[in-house]
Amino acid sequence: MPRFLFAGQSNMAGNSNEALPGLLEITLHLLAEQQQFGVVAKESLIRSLESEFRRAEGATRVSGSYMARRLYDMVHDGGLPLATTLLLEEHPTTVCSYTDPSQTPYLGCEMPLSPYTCNANGIGPELVFGHSFAKPETITTTTTTTKITTNPYRNRPFGIVKTVVGGSKIELWVSPLPGGEEEPPHRSSSCYWDALRDNIRSMNGTIEAFVWFQGENDQIFGTPATEYGALLARFVGDVRAEIFEAHRKRWGTKGSPTRRWNAPTEVPVVICELGPWIGHTVVAIEQHGVAPGGIIEAQRRFVEGDPNAVLVNTGTTTSSTSTSSSSSVEEKEDPAQLSLFYHFDAPSQLIIGHRIAEVGSFVCLFVCSFVSPQNPLPGLLPPRTARYGHAPWTDSPIFCLVTPASF
Repeated sequence: MPRFLFAGQSNMAGNSNEALPGLLEITLHLLAEQQQFGVVAKESLIRSLESEFRRAEGATRVSGSYMARRLYDMVHDGGLPLATTLLLEEHPTTVCSYTDPSQTPYLGCEMPLSPYTCNANGIGPELVFGHSFAKPETITTTTTTTKITTNPYRNRPFGIVKTVVGGSKIELWVSPLPGGEEEPPHRSSSCYWDALRDNIRSMNGTIEAFVWFQGENDQIFGTPATEYGALLARFVGDVRAEIFEAHRKRWGTKGSPTRRWNAPTEVPVVICELGPWIGHTVVAIEQHGVAPGGIIEAQRRFVEGDPNAVLVNTGTTTSSTSTSSSSSVEEKEDPAQLSLFYHFDAPSQLIIGHRIAEVGSFVCLFVCSFVSPQNPLPGLLPPRTARYGHAPWTDSPIFCLVTPASF
């Protein structure tokens, strides 16, 4: 059974109830109840959703409107099931484990995915990812020529392996320097690498991609962008090496029936950029026209320089606007599409999970694809060339693992 490694801090852990408890259930019931009336009820449904979303911490008029319309579209384009309340039930084939090494020395047990498992206090991005990633029968990308690829995940079970610690800086995740070399005096030693590594090894070569959602605390405490970028590159390199080694140990040099990596650098990585709360800072957002903070810039630079990494935007889209000169185009950040609260609310997490699923499908399914600058995939910043291959598939059963972590 293929699995995906999700790691990071509190927004990856899932704390959507802090913005407004019960908003997930309200949202899914509204979507389910009014679908039967079709397009005629669209504007009425959107107004109802907007009204509920505006009650949450960090909501704005812009974010409420955007999220209501986006969730409506997700139902109609297959990103969410028509019977949206199915998301409140246990998934019949997708499992998820949750490990917080700051709270326990044990790896989490795999359980059926639901809003009430695999999170801290509300949903994270795993919920919609688990429901939509294996849904499409085919996946189409817009390139210089249209490319349609059969989705090998169609109706197959898979797992999500979450290793998360709220309020953690990236320096607490990187592996120790080789040969006993000491970190710089101002930097804390690694605390959580062993748990992440043990989760990779315990999955026996079935992890196919890595999704990283972290950086708030580095922005808060002023980690320089250059230092964050260097630590991110080191960290991702170590994670890829562990995933590659486990996969090679299980499958050998010929690889699995659907995936063969020639080098650790080919392991796909998805970086979720910081949200607008700290990525731009709320004060700067209210003043408009602000540039992203240093951590977002470091995340974007990392992805730009890595042919097998993609970036998922979490509310900091870049839009092009024409200036007075017809030949001049001004790039303007629009950070207000999702919640401005420090913990994303339920509608934001539903949308982010769908964006990861869209980008994840692209990462794992396409070979030598090019994302056109005129038609980038939703949630992918910036448009760029990338190489991808198929993800591995195994017939190993769903199992519950409780193993001591070696730290």
